[in-house]
Amino acid sequence: MRSNLGALALGATILLAQPTFAGGEHWVEDFDVAAAQAKKEGKDLLVDFTGSDWCGWCIKLDKEVFAHDAFLESATKQYVLVSLDFPRGAEAKAKVPNPERNDELQRKYEVRGFPAILLMTAEGEVYGQTGYQPGGPEKYLEHIAGLRGARAVIPFIAKWDAAEGDARDALAIEAIDMLSGLSYGNVMGTKLKPAVEHAMQSDLENKRGVRAKAVKALLATGNGDEATVAAANALDPRNELGLREWALRSEVESVRSEEMITETVKKIDEFLALGKVHDDEAVFMIWVYGAFWNKQFQNDLEKAKKFAGLAKEIGTDNPQIEDLLKGILES
Repeated sequence: MRSNLGALALGATILLAQPTFAGGEHWVEDFDVAAAQAKKEGKDLLVDFTGSDWCGWCIKLDKEVFAHDAFLESATKQYVLVSLDFPRGAEAKAKVPNPERNDELQRKYEVRGFPAILLMTAEGEVYGQTGYQPGGPEKYLEHIAGLRGARAVIPFIAKWDAAEGDARDALAIEAIDMLSGLSYGNVMGTKLKPAVEHAMQSDLENKRGVRAKAVKALLATGNGDEATVAAANALDPRNELGLREWALRSEVESVRSEEMITETVKKIDEFLALGKVHDDEAVFMIWVYGAFWNKQFQNDLEKAKKFAGLAKEIGTDNPQIEDLLKGILES
């Protein structure tokens, strides 16, 4: 699962806690058994990649959400619940029914951090992913209900693949709205990207507004690339349309070296000087990176606190980022 924060040393807070359950009577611990059950019952799979005896956020998610009847009674109407455990202790390891298969699935779905919660069809096609979310079972159910909307992409892609000519062009326009409705980083965005890029190329001068709409949809869902960023900056150099902020969000998420950090910090300063913000979701992470990089790599605590303050004003439910901002502001 994607998380550039970890790569740039924002890191994951590890909570000290006692081991908790993996699975339980409502959870199936063998993926293939669960998939067969889901096909039989006409349900999808909710798969929890967890570390029951060492992963702090997994333990919190179990205690705050998965152990509650309010979650279980609702979730099991649509999903077969699957717990794939990756424990470290000998006692917990002995209870894992098929660790080799779990390892295979971790590689297949590119799970790099725990907990990783995947929503998928009974055939194993992922349409949503998430992790720990605060707020308890009701809020978590609301969260995964929002992710479930991406399931509609699966039949759409089948139509897109079969379409030709005018029908394909019409579907490409439809794909923009579908992509715009996905959350940032949703795996189904990559499925829609070719159709949206088709629409983008059909209006190179943005005479119909299609190019700008397609560019924003790609960037706002984490599916932009260098060409998309360049198109956004060319179409909206002063952020009048809110494209430049999403382009910059894409750039900060793509940083992989200290040299790139220095250049991107300059771009963040230039963007701030414009004084135009459209979407808090876009700029929040820009401010977070600006705060972290200025403190950690630029040794500019004053500027770090400025960006941390801007991010703090927007707010977040992510406890790791909240702790990061607090640490910078209290330095």
